[in-house]
Amino acid sequence: MPIVKGASYSATIQTPQPPENYSAMRVTFAQGGQVIAAKDKPDLLLQDGLVIVQLSQEETLGFLAGAPALMQIRCYRSEYDAPGSACWPVPVLASNEEEVLP
Repeated sequence: MPIVKGASYSATIQTPQPPENYSAMRVTFAQGGQVIAAKDKPDLLLQDGLVIVQLSQEETLGFLAGAPALMQIRCYRSEYDAPGSACWPVPVLASNEEEVLP
């Protein structure tokens, strides 16, 4: 699902182990080599063995339309058990208007 500027966004991620097994997790969204949004474990929803990351309308306004954002999750359980995912490209689309709805 693409990110639409000014609209909320959510993605579901499956981790190698159940998310509850990790003491720390971070999902980042980068564009042009710069992190635009980051969510740590307290900001993530853990449901049915999956991680759900959500971006608000305000957060999606920080992306540039036309260039994909790269989403990545990193997890930490111990010094030698800290997996990271590939960087998944997520299309970023323009919106007819970038007003945040109440």
